[in-house]
Amino acid sequence: EAQNAKLLQIDPSMHDLRALPKNLSRAQVAGWIEALSELPKHPLFDVDGKPVPAATLKGVVDNLALGAIPAQQPTRYGLIVQRAALRTFPTTLRVFSTKGDTDIDRFQESAEFPGTPVAIVHASADGQWVFVVSPRYAAWTEIRNVAEGSATQVFGCVDKTPYRVVTGASVRTVFTREQPALSQLQLDMGTRVPVLTDLPPDQPVNGQTPYATHVLELPVRAADGTLKLAPALLQKNTDTSGDYLALTPANIIRQAFKFLGERYGWGHAYDGRDCSGFVSDVYRSMGVQMPRNTSKQAISPALEHRAFTGKDSREVRLKAAHELQVGDLVYIPGHVMM
Repeated sequence: EAQNAKLLQIDPSMHDLRALPKNLSRAQVAGWIEALSELPKHPLFDVDGKPVPAATLKGVVDNLALGAIPAQQPTRYGLIVQRAALRTFPTTLRVFSTKGDTDIDRFQESAEFPGTPVAIVHASADGQWVFVVSPRYAAWTEIRNVAEGSATQVFGCVDKTPYRVVTGASVRTVFTREQPALSQLQLDMGTRVPVLTDLPPDQPVNGQTPYATHVLELPVRAADGTLKLAPALLQKNTDTSGDYLALTPANIIRQAFKFLGERYGWGHAYDGRDCSGFVSDVYRSMGVQMPRNTSKQAISPALEHRAFTGKDSREVRLKAAHELQVGDLVYIPGHVMM
């Protein structure tokens, strides 16, 4: 807890949502957006290997609606309601740096998970996207991924006890036609979800007895976009825990190997994860928060680092390699290994 608090306080890539002012200035909001939403200088290609037309890219930029940011606006909050892609621009357009390489979408940034709190700071020109600030990222997501509520509602949900922590690679809630938004909802490793314990054992939940399940309380987006809470069932035989796992070498190994064979997903694409997503999800299951991206993890002032330069000899590097402990992270440009 002390480490997480330190990270939130001194790492500039993290965002303490509870410390945001009641009103946000245009400079603050525009700063978040402009720091992210910048077109690459090199040519971009679509999924068919064709160059993305300049007019298409102009439309993507115009959808930012930067001119519509008010001088001052009240700070608004919400909860993520489903596994939500975070994008560089308010578009589902997938773009790539090389013809034929359709694996790394350059407009894909990351993902957030059900129950994650966000500040909602801007809307796209077409009204289908919102720019959100989460504890560890600031990016665009489709408006359907967010339910808006008061700060009291949002942080009340975040702090609610008791809870379950997802310790498997991912789990899914029980199917329900009565509550489609919460039917077979994917919950990824490290996600924390409140549990309802005061329901009568014989009271059906979404048409099914809760016997042999955990009754979760999850956020739902109402028709008007506001935050509602609803019950969902999670089988007791799924890989979850009543609290975060202990931070031990055995648990680090056990958690890391639960992703063995999963397809690589740049920016948490393909319902998977990339290198920095992998290490941060493993540590999240043990309650340890980390910056989302490799570049930020590698320089975080809240984490201990040993940097190697051309001045370090081969012998020095080998000695350091032999001294590595289970769970230590090794960074090279653009990549992290555990």
